[in-house]
Amino acid sequence: METVAINYSFTRNHKFPKSKSGDHEQSFQHSWFDKYLYWLEYSVENDATYCLCYYLFKPDKGEQSGGDSFVLDGFRNWKRLENFKYHIGGPNSYHNQAVKNCQALMDQKQHVSTIINKKSDQQREDYRIQLKGSISTSRFLLRQGLPFRDHDESVYLMNRGNFLELLHYTAKQNEEYRLVELENAPGHDKLIAPSIQKDIINAFAIETISKLISDLGDGFFSILVDEACDGSNKEQMTIILRYVNKRGCVVECLLSIMHVTDTIALSLKMGIETLFSKYNLSISRLRGQGYDGVSNMRVVVKKDTNIERLFLKVSYVINIVGWSPRHKDLLNEKQALKVKKAIESGELSTGQGLNQDTSLKRPRETWWGSHYGTVLSLINLFSFVIEVLEDLTKNSDNRVEASDLVDYMTSFDFAFNLHMMKNILGITFELSQSLKRKDQDIINAMSLVHLSKRRLLLIRNNGWDNLLDEVSHFCIAHNVDVPNMKEKFVARGRSRRNVQE
Repeated sequence: METVAINYSFTRNHKFPKSKSGDHEQSFQHSWFDKYLYWLEYSVENDATYCLCYYLFKPDKGEQSGGDSFVLDGFRNWKRLENFKYHIGGPNSYHNQAVKNCQALMDQKQHVSTIINKKSDQQREDYRIQLKGSISTSRFLLRQGLPFRDHDESVYLMNRGNFLELLHYTAKQNEEYRLVELENAPGHDKLIAPSIQKDIINAFAIETISKLISDLGDGFFSILVDEACDGSNKEQMTIILRYVNKRGCVVECLLSIMHVTDTIALSLKMGIETLFSKYNLSISRLRGQGYDGVSNMRVVVKKDTNIERLFLKVSYVINIVGWSPRHKDLLNEKQALKVKKAIESGELSTGQGLNQDTSLKRPRETWWGSHYGTVLSLINLFSFVIEVLEDLTKNSDNRVEASDLVDYMTSFDFAFNLHMMKNILGITFELSQSLKRKDQDIINAMSLVHLSKRRLLLIRNNGWDNLLDEVSHFCIAHNVDVPNMKEKFVARGRSRRNVQE
């Protein structure tokens, strides 16, 4: 199309060449310019017609109305003029849509500059005042770490959320802003929509990170990485940037919160590489990396069905027994009654700090060490928890769940897995507590890691008998059947016919 020279005033007086078609000679006609006004163009060089509008706004939706004949190749079959009508098509054809787009392009009244110039200087100044109010409000809320919106921002409510309430307060203190804000703003120019709030927040984030990267310069830095699920159960990775600025002060700042498909090491690595590329950070200047590892721990646990089931059932117990105030009071009553009887019989002694009430500890998803406290509390309160669950099976809304939990918790498998995880988590918990010490050095930290690995290996190689004795004593104390370990093991779901005696 670039080689086609189209000159409308020239072609008006041009003598169009004739081409022979059968016994007749045909040529382009001047009258067609008037008949197909606005869009029809003629190329003297190619002796062909084109559609200017279709060339400018041809949709990428396949061929219609003659395909590219009116765009690239040109149309020159003067005998078949019905192709002109076919190209134009119906009211909503691609050609007519292109004509409308071309008319809008040429209409000066629709130009952005024309619309902007219509606004008076006072309107533009009022708009700036409104925008400044929304920006100042956003800056304050971001500095204080406060939420912008409430779940309901209806006009009749006393509290419509921090953003709107702060804007109203600003209007009361600032006469200049009061005259143009919210209800006094023209039309929809209130600048309070959630999308506008997000745009302002994103602008702050971009400027803040740009300032941090500029302050870092070519210096060395380290990163701290943590992973967690958000409210919609999407995996999120948080990256903290840590460096020493030009004044010699240690700076820690949030660099990014990004979504990752999962929290395995490879996914985290890809996310970090993407972030480094985005902010032009060189990995050669990276001098330290810190990872929580909680999510990787969750992944390892989920690879074993029995352990995954254990923690799933424990969470159910916490929700039913340890989270409901009524059920929690029932647990405390049974515990207090048993302690009282033991004291009266002389089985327990009294004194300061002895026989205090304990409760089921709720694990935290992002703190794996909390699972150790949950397992310990469940072992200590096992008999009381079973009693509460048995009471709930008789008459409660949770009787089905309570019955299933009683069946599962009074099995040897549950007792075994519970005590095994207690021993494993006990080792990792001690390591975690030791590494949290502020005066910890890297050499001592590495020695603690090696020590924990040796202890875990010792349990794996030589800890079976001790674990089995511990579990057996627990089961006997709580009337849980202990299987005969000398019998042949039959995997669940397999026929016993082929088992060797």
